[in-house]
Amino acid sequence: KDGDFLYYSRTFEGKSYTVYCRAPITIPPADADADETETVAEVDWDGSAETHILPNEEAYLDVNQLAEGQKYCSVGRVAVSPSQTLLAYTVDFVGGETCQLFVKNLETGEIVSHDPDLELYGVVLWGPNDETLYYITMDHAHRPYRVYKHVLGTKHSQDELIFEEEDELFWMYASKTLDKRYLLIDTKSKETSEVHYLDLFSDDNSSSDTALQCVSKRRKKVLYTVKHHEGTWFISTNVGGTPNMKLMSCPVGPNCEDQWMDVVDETNGVTLFDGGY
Repeated sequence: KDGDFLYYSRTFEGKSYTVYCRAPITIPPADADADETETVAEVDWDGSAETHILPNEEAYLDVNQLAEGQKYCSVGRVAVSPSQTLLAYTVDFVGGETCQLFVKNLETGEIVSHDPDLELYGVVLWGPNDETLYYITMDHAHRPYRVYKHVLGTKHSQDELIFEEEDELFWMYASKTLDKRYLLIDTKSKETSEVHYLDLFSDDNSSSDTALQCVSKRRKKVLYTVKHHEGTWFISTNVGGTPNMKLMSCPVGPNCEDQWMDVVDETNGVTLFDGGY
């Protein structure tokens, strides 16, 4: 569920690729006292490929069409804009996770942005509005190492570099917190990790590289990941020699690494794979 739509994907017999679909949420919760986060949908599907699963279903990206005439086709990321009217997606037509970036108008079907000379990693993320995108590029060894900010309507040569991982032992990934407030940049080697974050809704983002903050600077053989909830980072980590991982927390803000507090301590024989609120 995202905004006013339910998003899902379908596969059809005789076709090799996924079809990405969405349908508007038109039915309110049955109980007035129900949790507002719950969604009720009327499913009246006869099981055939020709009929919609939900009323007013829309196929907004058919990968079978993208693959026509291509020797190879793999979609990396599909991301709908905050207004639900634009679609950013990455496609690898050559193999090796070298992708191209497309932006499609979902109301007209028109491709409104595509630079065939821009090669990037499969990740693309929207900023706080329909004007800003973040993407990752790779070095000569196909290691994801740079994050750029792109403003729609401008040339990619004008894109702002907001982060670069210079250590060749570290790989990079980018995501957003569940509340979509923060852009997370995770860098990780086999034994060490580090997370930077950018408040997408801050008024102080005129220069993204200076607005970027670090949850905790990398420490040798310390791994951690973060989840955000109402101004708090929940941190899954092996800090302090806890190979089974433990859950800690700290407030979002400066000097966070000096304020880590135990939430769930390590349990012998039990591995904590993830944690949050």
